[in-house]
Amino acid sequence: MATVVEHFLNTFQTIEGTTIAVRQKNFFKLLHEIAPLVKDNVEALDAITSNLNPRTYLESIFRVNFLIYFRKSQELLILLKEGNYVFVSKIAKQDWFFKEVLIDVPADQLVNEILPCMSFSVRMKILRKLSRFSQSEKFDEIFDALVTRYGIYLASPFIIGCSPEKIRQILLDYPAKLTSKQLKILYSKDPQLIDFYFTATNTSSHIYGYTNLIKFLYFNDHALFDILKNKYNISMLIRLGRRATKKFVMLKKDEIIKNPYKFDYINIKAVFRKIGRDSVQLFRNALPEQFPGCLIDSIWPFNSFPEKYHYSLFIKIFQDHYKIRLVDYPNIISEKLLKLIPDNVERSALAKVLVDTGHDEYLKYLLIEDSVPLIKEIINVTSDIEERGKLIKYLIETCHINNSIDALLEVMKYFCFRHKNDDLDVHLQFINNIERHFDFRKFTEEMWATLNEFLAIHMLKFDECQSTYEKIQTMPLASINLGISVSQRLSYLEFLFKKNMAIDELIKEYFTTYLEFPKYRDYDKDFEKYFLLFCINNIHETDRSENFKYLLICEINRWNSAYKEDQLSLYDFPILVHTFNSIIRSKQMKQYPCVFDAFRMKIFTQKKIFTEMNICKFIGRVMKS
Repeated sequence: MATVVEHFLNTFQTIEGTTIAVRQKNFFKLLHEIAPLVKDNVEALDAITSNLNPRTYLESIFRVNFLIYFRKSQELLILLKEGNYVFVSKIAKQDWFFKEVLIDVPADQLVNEILPCMSFSVRMKILRKLSRFSQSEKFDEIFDALVTRYGIYLASPFIIGCSPEKIRQILLDYPAKLTSKQLKILYSKDPQLIDFYFTATNTSSHIYGYTNLIKFLYFNDHALFDILKNKYNISMLIRLGRRATKKFVMLKKDEIIKNPYKFDYINIKAVFRKIGRDSVQLFRNALPEQFPGCLIDSIWPFNSFPEKYHYSLFIKIFQDHYKIRLVDYPNIISEKLLKLIPDNVERSALAKVLVDTGHDEYLKYLLIEDSVPLIKEIINVTSDIEERGKLIKYLIETCHINNSIDALLEVMKYFCFRHKNDDLDVHLQFINNIERHFDFRKFTEEMWATLNEFLAIHMLKFDECQSTYEKIQTMPLASINLGISVSQRLSYLEFLFKKNMAIDELIKEYFTTYLEFPKYRDYDKDFEKYFLLFCINNIHETDRSENFKYLLICEINRWNSAYKEDQLSLYDFPILVHTFNSIIRSKQMKQYPCVFDAFRMKIFTQKKIFTEMNICKFIGRVMKS
């Protein structure tokens, strides 16, 4: 025995290691080495404990680790009374110490002799841990002692360690406010304590602060959840996600279909996907018994039903459920409903019900052969500029709703002839609504000619730019890009490119006003490439600024991201390489995020390929050059 004790004590004083981590590692090696020799030898273990006299702070920590390792409870209790924050924190991590040692310390001694030796933070840490591991009856005494010495405010967080009967008594005497986490611990002691807590503390009005608890009860005790739901209307606190809803539907499918409003906290879209054809029955069960006299889309599940089935579902409700005709209830026909109807004739029939009652805004939903003449007729007798602008908008929208590009051409010719001298707001309604509802890239040659004719008149009337006036007067309209937006101008350039017409000068002119490039894969690929390469090869004629060159570097990046099979190399364009080198040498490199993205996206293809491994080396080499 003497040999083991002496060996440990001598080695303890001379643990080797150049760093704290190495010495700590060697110390634990020593512990594991002697553990089998002294584990069952109480006399040897006591001899080591009594003679273990640390000379440094590190050795003091090693001594604490030794006492914890061999569970020397009395020595650890003495350390606890000393109140050293580091030592107490190490002890507080040991669950066995609370279960085997502190549980036997009398409540009066613990509260009045041990706890006062500690700082406030350590004291709270010890009490928090003790409330988890102490027997409820024992902690009842500790809680009373805490109230006597420190008052209810400091003691109230530790109510969770008491017995259920004591908790009820405390809540009646001292209405303490607990957190969701603490209430979950009360639930583990007695589920009925949850309802008792909200009643005794009169916190039902603040129950919305306990979302985590409510969700916990929903998944673990649906009976108690239903009690609280009926008592405090807490269902709005629960919002199940898509995955949770699908799992829940597997358990309560029939109940959800029978009474959907009982489960208004689930993800109804996920329910429809999960139950398939039974979705119609669920929707029927959600309908009021009597026709509500309002829009069906105001009923909760309707908007969550797959949109492609909205109209068929709508009609089934009226014909099968309420046994009425939709046309007999014009007050529930809305624009939203008309947009759901896929058939033009059927849509027109319902829209006519509203048009006949004086609602001109529904004219656009009539068949194209009916809507256009009627709207034109109203325009002819309308003097108010704002109203005329609205009617022009309806003309464009009826072409869109009826999906008629031919009708749009006729409307454009009509407008160009009858309204070329109209007010600016009317002109803008016409141009903007064409762009909003139609794709310029689908315009025919005749449509572009008509639009250009109108734009020329519009520019002469409202644009004060002398150069524009001169171009319109001296050049063919087909050779002038008069678009008033990026989309119009780029679409017209694409149209001319496909017609094999010269667009170089128009591209140069485009960049005097705009700095936007075509969105790749939105336009013809050959046009996009020609447009980009022309800009790069004619930088001196389009824009000399470094910012524009930086934009071109970014465009190469975007092109290569969009077209993996047709890459462009930055090294084919020396002027851009020079700009790139200038940027990465600059202190403002962070202002050019595309440059660093260029490395990571590996856009410099064909001649060099950069990887994450050599990015830093490359930057370092360029910085030195």
